[in-house]
Formats: sequence, C-alpha cells, structure tokens
Amino acid sequence: MGGKFIRFAIVLVAALLAASFAFAGGKSKRAQQKQIAVKIVENVAGVKAKDLVIISGKARDMDLLEDLALEVIKKGAHQLRFSGRETFSTRYFDEIPAERDSDPPAWSLKLTELADVKIIVQGEENPSRFKKVPIERMIAARKAHRPVYELEHKRGVRRVFLGNGLYPTRATARQYGLSKRQLEKIFWAGLNVDYQKLQETGAKLRGILEAGKQVHITNKNGTDIKFGIEKRPIMVSDGVISEEDVKKGGAATLVWLPAGEVMVAPVPGSAEGKVVFDRFPIEDSAVFKMTMTFVKGKMASVTAKKNAGFKRWKDIHDTCKDAGKDDFSWVNFGINPNVKIPKKSKLVTWMPAGMVSCGIGGNDYMGGDNTATYGAGGFIPGSTVKVDDKVIIENGKLKI
Repeated sequence: MGGKFIRFAIVLVAALLAASFAFAGGKSKRAQQKQIAVKIVENVAGVKAKDLVIISGKARDMDLLEDLALEVIKKGAHQLRFSGRETFSTRYFDEIPAERDSDPPAWSLKLTELADVKIIVQGEENPSRFKKVPIERMIAARKAHRPVYELEHKRGVRRVFLGNGLYPTRATARQYGLSKRQLEKIFWAGLNVDYQKLQETGAKLRGILEAGKQVHITNKNGTDIKFGIEKRPIMVSDGVISEEDVKKGGAATLVWLPAGEVMVAPVPGSAEGKVVFDRFPIEDSAVFKMTMTFVKGKMASVTAKKNAGFKRWKDIHDTCKDAGKDDFSWVNFGINPNVKIPKKSKLVTWMPAGMVSCGIGGNDYMGGDNTATYGAGGFIPGSTVKVDDKVIIENGKLKI
C-alpha cells in the first residue's frame, strides 16, 4: 500500500522566513536534534506566544520531544506532549473487541478543537505489526479517526510531520537495503537543504502547473499516462508554513520534513494510460512491477508480480469499499536536490528532485475533492514529464 494519504491517514491514535537547517558536519546527533527543534518551532510551524501546541512521537525520541517542548515554552506558547510505543497499536487489536474500533475519538477531537499546532515525529520500527490484524478492523479504526483530520483541516491547524518516510530507524533502513547510518545521512541531508531555493523552485513549478492544461508522464518501464490539470488544486510542501499558508488554511497548513514536493490533484475522469511501479515496500514485503491501467480516470485493471506483497496489497484494496478509491487522484513531483538515492539501493521516497509518484484514492489532503479514507500508489523514478509542450522532468532530472 502506498500513497501520501497513507502517511497520516493510517494513524490510529493520535510572515515566516525560509530557513536552512544548517548542521555542521561534525555535530553530534543530539546537537542536530536540538537545532531541528529550534527550526521546527520557529521557522516551520511559526509558533507564537499563547499558541497551544501538541507534540507527539515515540518513546525512543524522548530527547527530541523534550527539545521541541522547551522551544515551544521559550516562545511563550503552551505544550502538551504524548509519547508511546508501537506495541500499543499491536496490543490494541489483540486485546480490544472489534466493536470499539468505530468509537469516536473523543479526546482527540476535544484537543483538536483547541490546538493551534501539531508536531508529529514519525519513524516506523515494526512495518509488519498489522500483518495479522483483520483488514476490516484497520479500515474501521481509520474511518473513526477521520473526523479529527477533517477538524484539523477546517480549523487550519498547523501540522508538521517529521520523517516523511525517511526517519532513520533500523526497520526503515532494512526495507531500503541500507544501513541505519546511510539512511541517517540521507535524512539529515534532506533537512539541510537551502530552503530559500526550495521555495523558489516550488513556486516556479507551481506556476508552470497552474498555467498548464495537460500532463504527460512516460518512463522506459512502460509508464505512459496523460491527465488534465487545468484549474486544479496544487500544493507545495517547501518546509515552511507561511503567513499566506495560514490564511489559506486547510491543506496549506500541512508540511512534511524533509520537504520538497509539489502535488497536484488531476481533473477527475481525465486520466488515460498506464503507470508501472517497479517496486515499493509494503510491511515486511514489497510489490514488484505493479501496472495500473486507467480509463476515463478510473483504474480499469491492476497486475503485478504474484507474491506475498501484492496479495497483501490486493486484499487491502479489495476490502476497502470507499467511493473514489479507484480514481486516479494524486501526482507528486520531488524538488529536493539534497536527497540522493544511492545506487543499487531499494530506496524510493517522495522528495528527491525529479522523482515522480502518483496513485489512487483520497486527495483532499492536497485540496482535492476525493474524500476516500484509502489511498494507494507508488514511485516512478527516471520518468519524463511534460506539461503541455514543456518538459519539466527528463529521465528523472528536474529541468526547471
């Protein structure tokens, strides 16, 4: 299962200047964490006096959570911290009866009614923890959490997600065929981007997309798809929630770190062609050579190499009954020049400059109108992308 929507939808509990995360080469991990806490509070989330800030993450990251909390207090704002372990979600499904899955998340709703900012530290330690959980239960729990997400959007709660699929845990490194140290270098490099230039690149690409009518994506792996974008929502995740973003509210108040993505919700019903995802991880397995064929904007067929990963993906997809789950609904272009994919690694992620990802399902997180609580898709590195007659990505290289 893939798709940016899944980055936060699967959670079951739960005028700013562009700033560079300038980490000196010899600095310790703790020094880096303290610096990132300052930057997130001051420059990314723009915490102000009297703001109510919720900070959440894993118990393993207690030092970073405390760093964030202290920086919030220094601003004259108020913090509330939550930390836990992934084992709780496993125990929940083992020990709690299924009828509880649909209970409204009363505490989360009450807190969201008050919160100005949420800072969430991500990072997966056990990708297969839900493998034995009935899919119906995961869907029910996800739908129960949906009102929280909708309230965040409505109120324009500034949300910062630190990790973006790259948070360096041993499990994530193993999924990508890297050492934890290698993944740490990629993660910190992604944070240490020139944010002023990132904003400029994002604004330029946004302008091209806003002026365009049609996108054509091709790849030597067989991907060949066209879709409309005229007058469609475009979202730029450039690492800063600006005053302009706050005024817009909704999707504009979301940011993922490491940053560097331009997202577009295609014209519904316009996608024609096919996309091929060579590989993407799912739990402790992977899906290989997945081909989605689209007719009039809907997935008409899907095939892949038969293995445990594809069976798991298909079981989840078929169990979900949401309207719009098969719509071609999101496309993502990476613009971060500091995130480099090592040769012969299995790393696929959103933000490397020139990366293309796309898929089906919910897209209201980027301002679209597909409210499915399900989303799926994958990555197509090495693609060529045209907006009308203008090439913006050529063989995986960003050309703007």
